Amino acid sequence: MIKVNYYYNSQILFSEYIISFDSIHISKNHRLYHDNRSYIITNCYYDLFEKTVDAILTFAPKFQHSAYIKMKSDSIIRELEMLGYNKSDAAGEGEYMIISSNGHYYFTDCDYSKGGMGYVCETAKQFIAIAAIREDCDIYQWFKFPNNEIERCESMSRVDEFGDFEDSPYPTKLTPEEILVYIK
Repeated sequence: MIKVNYYYNSQILFSEYIISFDSIHISKNHRLYHDNRSYIITNCYYDLFEKTVDAILTFAPKFQHSAYIKMKSDSIIRELEMLGYNKSDAAGEGEYMIISSNGHYYFTDCDYSKGGMGYVCETAKQFIAIAAIREDCDIYQWFKFPNNEIERCESMSRVDEFGDFEDSPYPTKLTPEEILVYIK
């Protein structure tokens, strides 16, 4: 038996025993779910003599929407990975790109523009804007102000970016439908 200790913020989040390394996928960038939260293993330390593994976790954002675009470029891939997405092990080499709410992005030869695979984006800017939507923070998400102006948040919190708006309505996060209308 091998004991796996999962650490988050320098504290043990939980431990589990496994029969062998073959019985669980313990590797860097592996996504793990615990108490309805998603984590990514960023480092593993193996002590085969003691039969233990220390896995260091970071919180993985839970992405909200699937989107599709008929475009594949290194810049889109870099932006997706900066947002926290990972390339799917099942990714092919087609010209189309799909992202899904589980935090992975895919390449496929299928044309999903007729629907069924999330929001169909015409531009890379729309695609990345939808990919950025999440509930745990506001960074890189688009907001609409009461005067109908839109602006991208560059901070973790919209309050840090735009102020506290005590005397006026708060800017609201754009929905995917609004992103497809406002962002070109």
